[in-house]
Order: sequence, then C-alpha cells, then structure tokens
Amino acid sequence: MAFKKVDLAAIVLSGLCVLHCLSVPLLVSFAPFLFATGGDDQLVHSLFFFVALPLSALGFWQGYRRHERIFIPALGGVGLLLMGYDLQPLVHSLDHAHNLTLPGVLLVAAAHMLNIRSIRQRALA
Repeated sequence: MAFKKVDLAAIVLSGLCVLHCLSVPLLVSFAPFLFATGGDDQLVHSLFFFVALPLSALGFWQGYRRHERIFIPALGGVGLLLMGYDLQPLVHSLDHAHNLTLPGVLLVAAAHMLNIRSIRQRALA
C-alpha cells in the first residue's frame, strides 16, 4: 500500500497547485497593492514542479510495475512537460505560459488517480 501513499501525496500536491493557480489571480485582482512583485511567482512554480517531478516519477514507476499500462505514466509525463514548460526562461515573456500549467497539473492528478485505480483493479483480478 506504500504505492498508494505516493500517488495520494502527488494528488494532494496537485490540489495545492490548482488552488494556487486559481487563487493567486483572484487575490491579485482584488488586492494589487499587496503584490509589489507584479504577481511573479516563479519560485512557487519551481518549488511545486521540483517536488512533483520525483514524487510523480516514483508513483508512476511503482504503478507501471504493477499494472503495466504505459498510457498512465505517459499521461502524467505530458502533464509534467506542460508544468515544466512554464519554467523555461523564454516563456516568461509570453502571456499564455501560465495557461499550460493548470492543464498540466490536472493531467498529472488524473494520471495518479488512474494509477491508483489500475493498481487496485489489477490486485483484485
């Protein structure tokens, strides 16, 4: 059951990231004077990504060993690529960069949920 804890931790991390992605623009729009940096939260994005990357890799690797469905880690990998794309220096000048982070986080969370379900189904079979 240790595999489930890794996936659940990754899902919680994804939830925190979604909360961050949705709350920061709302807070910035209601209280711009509180954010002297102009809403630049690159440190937060980097922190989420560099915690999510090894945690997700471990969860997907453990899951794949049990259920052998390559689609699940591939889906999570696409999500991680979208999250990591925002960290590229050239992207920061583009307004649409943050538009890819939230779908990436949602893909990673969905892949972890599929991972848990597939492991459970495999164990019951």
